[in-house]
Amino acid sequence: MNRGKLVVIVLLAIVLIAVGAWLGRRVLAIHYQVRGGQELDEVIRTFNEWGDVPIACTLIAPVDSDFRARLGAAVSYLEISLSHDPKLAQAYLLLGRAYCLMGEYQKAIAAYRAFTGLRPRNPLGHLELAFAYQKSMAEPSGSELSADELRALILTELSAAGVDPTQLIPEAGNALFCQKNRTASGLFEMAISLGVAMSSSDELLWDMLTIVNDQRLPQRDGLTSLPVYTLADFSRIEAEDMIWLGDGEIFGKPMSNFSSSNGIFWWNGASVFVVKVVRPGEFLLILTAQNTPPAPVNLQIEHNFAPILNFELIRQDMSWQEFETDLYLDIGLHLISVRFTNYSYINGIGRSAVVDWLKLERK
Repeated sequence: MNRGKLVVIVLLAIVLIAVGAWLGRRVLAIHYQVRGGQELDEVIRTFNEWGDVPIACTLIAPVDSDFRARLGAAVSYLEISLSHDPKLAQAYLLLGRAYCLMGEYQKAIAAYRAFTGLRPRNPLGHLELAFAYQKSMAEPSGSELSADELRALILTELSAAGVDPTQLIPEAGNALFCQKNRTASGLFEMAISLGVAMSSSDELLWDMLTIVNDQRLPQRDGLTSLPVYTLADFSRIEAEDMIWLGDGEIFGKPMSNFSSSNGIFWWNGASVFVVKVVRPGEFLLILTAQNTPPAPVNLQIEHNFAPILNFELIRQDMSWQEFETDLYLDIGLHLISVRFTNYSYINGIGRSAVVDWLKLERK
């Protein structure tokens, strides 16, 4: 065989072997990335809030041994993936999320920084890195950086993600009313760590969010404007004393402030109160509402913003009607709300909802 042809064949074989080896490593890297992502998804799915995938560092690290085992497996798979291809950006993003869920925020920061280095124009990586920095501020072992230095890094990453810090609290409010509670909590905590000013309405939202997530009020100066009722075996709450969650100036005020007849919902929205349960157990929740025209009037009762009972008032004869449901309550604080959901004008008449009272009785 011609010597030149032999050289070409040898070189081609070397190239093919090298390409094959590279492709093999790439395939293995992607395989282990997928395996790691599957383990991680099994954990994150438990936090899935109405189809929304929350930011991992806004979640509470799970203590369940099965979840911890899955997170450990996810980390192992992702590290193997990166050993085969250190430039596989998505693996770093997933690794950052896994470490956030494990509460290992310094490792999460390193993974997110690797991702943003490879994908500097991806806003999600910068946003998740900002939350990892924020969480590291409260880490016992902490960062070697000062709080001011960490705040500067957070602001840099938020800017790279296209996020205006002054919009964190409004976005938290939107997330809260969409029942994305952990996302809302993370946004509030980020805003507080950056010193974003809060109005009294913002503080009320933060109170509600802390109750929903932790069954307690936040530790801060000043008292909440939410009515808190101690619940041993029985409690009756008048609708006029419930706090109205509506737009503008009416937000955070008692319902009686905006009605010639107490307990009227003039527009869509919710009214809320808090019960402090001293002994856990099963309770019967009873609400009385009026059959006002035009029908139907749709109301929803919620526990910690999660719907527990939906009903319609259809008689239109101004009669009062009771609706009830069972509700288990643990020791601690619980947010109970009544929501009017179908405000509209029918033949020139504005539909409204009228509530008289709500009772909780131990079963």
